[in-house]
Amino acid sequence: MVLRALKQIGEEIGIEKGFEDDLLAPREDQIISILEIKNGQINEIENIEYDPEADDGYQYFYAGGNASLVGGVMGIGGVSPFFIDPSKIEEGKVERCSDFDKFYQVEYEDDLVTKLLDFFKKNDDEFQELESDWAYIKEFEGRETEERHEYFIKVYATAPQNKNIDWVEGDCSLCGKTGEMRDIRLPFFSLEVTNYNFGLASNEVDKGPLKLCQECEGKITSGWKYLNNIFGNNYLLIPEPRYGTMEGLDVFFKLAEENASDFEKLNNLVWERDIYETLEFRFLVTEKQQSKLNILKSVSNYHLFAKKFQNENLVLDEDLKYFPNEGLDVRIRKLENYFDLEEILKFFFVNERNYYFNELYGQPFHFYQLYNTDLPKNLNSKFKHLLYAHRDELFSFIYETNPDAISKEGL
Repeated sequence: MVLRALKQIGEEIGIEKGFEDDLLAPREDQIISILEIKNGQINEIENIEYDPEADDGYQYFYAGGNASLVGGVMGIGGVSPFFIDPSKIEEGKVERCSDFDKFYQVEYEDDLVTKLLDFFKKNDDEFQELESDWAYIKEFEGRETEERHEYFIKVYATAPQNKNIDWVEGDCSLCGKTGEMRDIRLPFFSLEVTNYNFGLASNEVDKGPLKLCQECEGKITSGWKYLNNIFGNNYLLIPEPRYGTMEGLDVFFKLAEENASDFEKLNNLVWERDIYETLEFRFLVTEKQQSKLNILKSVSNYHLFAKKFQNENLVLDEDLKYFPNEGLDVRIRKLENYFDLEEILKFFFVNERNYYFNELYGQPFHFYQLYNTDLPKNLNSKFKHLLYAHRDELFSFIYETNPDAISKEGL
């Protein structure tokens, strides 16, 4: 089950790891004003240029990325009320920042954030006059804020995806725990898109077929985000345990991070013994559409793809094994697995100028891309139709290792 595999990945890497790329840092060389607010006055302690490599004691700034915690594009800019975009300090946007106070009260019992937000509304003109990209309130009316600012960074991963969706009481579908079930922050299980999640309206968590507690949901989302940061929005390889253990996961991540952009190379690498003996994979072909993600194809037990062919040399002593060799340009000499067959099948698709379709936008072309990548506009329309007409057969033959998917008549 995909969700259980993602949960195990989240457990292995830690919830915070999956959200690292969401915690966006300011751009290098942007100016940050370090402020002290005392007796109702804004005092600039210093202005610094953001440098992620600098050792100035201010390396915990984040621009955020999750509007639900109000720090994103809809709010006042930063991941906490102590790190803000001064140009966004205006009453209407500050009004949206109630979540800051809500999360603050979970850990602290004072009214510091309430008073700070009120101060923003009363002094918005002064903040907008600051000649800086960001402002960090280091001290507010005698209280140091660093610990509180770092608290907001810590709770970022547990913030709700959509504050218009109410959490409900129930039993977790994965661990069975009874308690508060939350909205699921997976783009292919989106409650933000009406009728996208099994025909449900956008706030009906309690009526959904899947309910997750905060702990399980956090681990699943962390695992998904980490994989998606590696692979992007066209395909994913989701590692699943063969025998209950995720041993070999660190080796897989190392290989994937180095080679995810080279689909052919990655497929050759993941069958290394250290990975193959403990992990198998689910192959997803995906397509990003605004706030949702469509799963176009899903192949379980993707390790079948590694099935080796025995003694399939197409060239023996410089002679073709099955055809006369005279005048032929031999490009493929040996078949080792189904991935090699994909290269041969490409030769069956020839455009009007007798060129076979081998590259897409300067990169090696693979049949799974027929589902989520536009073909070049200058391709002949009949040629495009031929590719699309046979894509299901080609996909099944190669990626599902189904030798019966392509008929002799089709070839």
